[in-house]
Amino acid sequence: MTGAQATTFVTCIEPGALEPMTLRLLESIRRHGGRFADSRFIACQPRLGPPLSERTRDRLREMGAEHVWLYQPRRFDWYHYLNKAESLLRLNDRIQTDWVTFLDSDMLVAREPNEFVADDVDFIACAPDTGLVGSTGASHPMDTAWLRYIEAVGLRPDEVPMIREYNTGSMIRFYFNSGAFSYRRSTNFALTYWNTVRDALKKNLGFPQYGEHYTDQVVLGLCALKMKLRWRELPMEYNLAVDRDAEQLPDEQLRSAILLHYHKALERDPKALFDRLRETHPALADWLTPLGPLADPRNPLAKASCEALRITRGVPRAIYRRRVALEFGKAG
Repeated sequence: MTGAQATTFVTCIEPGALEPMTLRLLESIRRHGGRFADSRFIACQPRLGPPLSERTRDRLREMGAEHVWLYQPRRFDWYHYLNKAESLLRLNDRIQTDWVTFLDSDMLVAREPNEFVADDVDFIACAPDTGLVGSTGASHPMDTAWLRYIEAVGLRPDEVPMIREYNTGSMIRFYFNSGAFSYRRSTNFALTYWNTVRDALKKNLGFPQYGEHYTDQVVLGLCALKMKLRWRELPMEYNLAVDRDAEQLPDEQLRSAILLHYHKALERDPKALFDRLRETHPALADWLTPLGPLADPRNPLAKASCEALRITRGVPRAIYRRRVALEFGKAG
């Protein structure tokens, strides 16, 4: 199966910053996605909150996308990255394509992402750099936490290979970035992923200082191993992190980028990034520059509602992080 019929793109959306991010992600696919430009795109809102702005809903419809609100009361509703697994699970029966591709909202497609589908594998994602929680092995300060995750998934450490991270070339424990990944829908990966994230939270897993924050990423690749899926590592061009000043991005990396994971780079003054893109991705720059920085479309009532939810969800999050800290205190 080829072209727009090969994969369905899924992202998570909620009122606020994710609205303009999602619209730019979608438009970048429509403009620069090549054979995937007309692919089905679903923006899923999987937890309680006020409605999206009217403009966001109108633009999604204009660009041929779907907004699906699938809220069900659930445990761990405070963990916002559970939204990924929740969305993929709840949407599974609504998707007909062979492949499902999840993308974080803060991404831009710069050119055709050919490698999001394949005939010879079942799971595709990018290895990150070591980052804040990646582990190079037994002597690494984060390795105790990694061993707990590995055990929770039902694997032995010797069943988990090392993978080369893209920044320094170091070998780290099997780890993928969850900002962009594809899987074959028939594998039922969505259910395993959802169950595994929840199981990790039930066991109070996390990292010193960071708590549960990276759980969805840590278990992503481990799920593929547990299911014995055929997997492939995507090159860094499929998840190029713009997590530094634009001037610090090497020309060759930026020029080769297929997906830009810009994080907060468009929330402030994005001129420096737009200038670099003008040199490396002129069509992307010509489109983005007039749009300027991202703007929050919420009205005051929606902002107040979201703030109330944020505060409410912060209580169980804080309790959870204290439990994680206590676990590491015992281990120490």
